[in-house]
Amino acid sequence: MYSTASHVSSFDRSLAAVHMRSQEQVEMLRALLLSFVYFAFTDIGHWTSYDGVLVSLGLSVILPSWRPYLMLLVLSVHDAPGQADPSIYGCVVGIAAMMIITSLITRGGSIAETAEDRTFRRIAATGFCLAVFGTISSYFHQRWGLHQQLDDRPFWIVGGLTAFMMLAGLVCHRAIVADPWSSPRLRVICVLALAHILVVTLLQVKLGPQFGASPAGLHAIATRMELLEGGERGVARLTGPFLSPNTLAILPAFYMILYLRACRSRIISGAFIVSFLSVGLLVAGLGAARSMFAFYLLAGGALIWTRSPQRVIVLGVCCLPFLLLIDIPFDDILMSMRLRNLESIQSLGTRGLYWQATLSNLKLSDWMLGFGVSHWPVFFQFYTGSMASDPHNWIMSMGGSYGLPGLLFYSTVGWLLLKRSLSGPKKLRAISTCLFLLFIARDLANTQYLVNNHPMSCLYWMAFGSAFIGLSDVDSEEETLSEHLT
Repeated sequence: MYSTASHVSSFDRSLAAVHMRSQEQVEMLRALLLSFVYFAFTDIGHWTSYDGVLVSLGLSVILPSWRPYLMLLVLSVHDAPGQADPSIYGCVVGIAAMMIITSLITRGGSIAETAEDRTFRRIAATGFCLAVFGTISSYFHQRWGLHQQLDDRPFWIVGGLTAFMMLAGLVCHRAIVADPWSSPRLRVICVLALAHILVVTLLQVKLGPQFGASPAGLHAIATRMELLEGGERGVARLTGPFLSPNTLAILPAFYMILYLRACRSRIISGAFIVSFLSVGLLVAGLGAARSMFAFYLLAGGALIWTRSPQRVIVLGVCCLPFLLLIDIPFDDILMSMRLRNLESIQSLGTRGLYWQATLSNLKLSDWMLGFGVSHWPVFFQFYTGSMASDPHNWIMSMGGSYGLPGLLFYSTVGWLLLKRSLSGPKKLRAISTCLFLLFIARDLANTQYLVNNHPMSCLYWMAFGSAFIGLSDVDSEEETLSEHLT
């Protein structure tokens, strides 16, 4: 009797496993079809420059369980013939609004919060309050004539969008965690988003930097010399489907981090590390993004170290002689990254001017309380003669906009990521390390998007949530799938 029952139980488990694999393949096929439909309307733009917007919003209405994945597809295209910049704002706000309303109606669904979920939710709530603080600060600075806020960037819109993007990232993260089919769906979506970015960018190498842009995007590219002829760098900077070489360099990192999150294995495969380095260094090189080039090298080394510290040492010893023998064009690389002849902070170009102006003119009161979310353009117009929405440095950005509260918030985020990068499963340590290098190191010389009104902030928070998936989430995934099937 016992052996018969055991045999039946084993047969049932095998049958359930076959059924689960079959259903996963169906979900992967659905993700494939969904991506192709979206990219077709976005890249062709047959009817209007907003075909991709209408399709993504329409699909979000009829396919509610696919909304976070549609959000990822939308965030992978910032400008195209069927999704002209800045229509991405409409896509992100529309999809996120549907998700927030659904979450309020269902009271967050049936997902049980873990300790990691609560930690991440509290961080997002703190960031939300920080955005509200910045908006209120802008109001008083404008009303009392302390620091003028730019009329073309109404502070209430900037602050409202900043808070909303954090909330959007949070609800997308929670929806993915609650989805029993998140692993196959997320993997396919991330791979296809990366493939689309690479195809558009490589075609720009052959057909010119204006390939794949909307009519408005063509005009924007034509007005920027560095995108056409290279300017001081001596090499044209490609933008992919983003109109920004820096965005081209950083976005693939988030999709690769999300892909790593979706993998069920707790270890990091060698194939993933090779892909991470290959894709990352390629897009950073094509976009001539020096900070991201360094990031991919550091993050790749961290991934290898997390997987096997011994291999890092062996690879270093074996590769060093070859590096000494190879004739690497360091001068050309330094020129393209604009790192040659660094005699002063001004040698870094416009970014150096912004840093010098900020360090020389921000008062102690500004560092303590901030001067609002829309004063930076006015500040740089006065001190440098050109407008910029951000000083391209997270310390200056958070200090100037939000004062000491902003600096404490960003530093706390960095500290939490650092702590999570030092303990736990290898995969989660690797994710936390990559995010730490992005938020703290990369953002030292770039616009920070953790607290920002741009839709990229939503993607930042979706990836950020990947560092707060505990062991319970990983271990219970198979049980959730089995319960879903039965």
